[in-house]
Amino acid sequence: LNKVPYLHLDDGKILCQSKSIERYLAKKYNMMGSNLEEEALIDSITECIRDFKDIYHKVKRENDNEELIKFYNETLTEKWKLLENILCLESDSHSVGKKISLADLVIFSFITDYFDDKQSILKSINNSQKIKNIIKNINENENIKMWLENRPKTVF
Repeated sequence: LNKVPYLHLDDGKILCQSKSIERYLAKKYNMMGSNLEEEALIDSITECIRDFKDIYHKVKRENDNEELIKFYNETLTEKWKLLENILCLESDSHSVGKKISLADLVIFSFITDYFDDKQSILKSINNSQKIKNIIKNINENENIKMWLENRPKTVF
């Protein structure tokens, strides 16, 4: 469709749309849970994060600093509390199931890479221990650390 992202599949076809690519790769590398229910929960959590992004973009477009502060200090803080209600009860460091999933990576990326204001985003999770544990778990994963240190530098 003359836009990025897109992914060349093994059979030569081209897959477009970031969320489709994300889910495809997560399934390919066993990061979509161990059953249909876990897959649905992972998908649900990633869509919640997409909703958080939409709220952020709406506030940012308004170019109102007070509203942006309110977004971090109130709106997002409340959203984290609500999100924690649907996270896995089996583990303190995974959002679904007992291993790293796409949901964990999406939460991690949203918090660590998405915002310019790192201090405000980190402050927004102060009262969300489960979210903080997920971030810590991903941060301490050796394979992810290695990827983050060595990944290609691109504009995307």
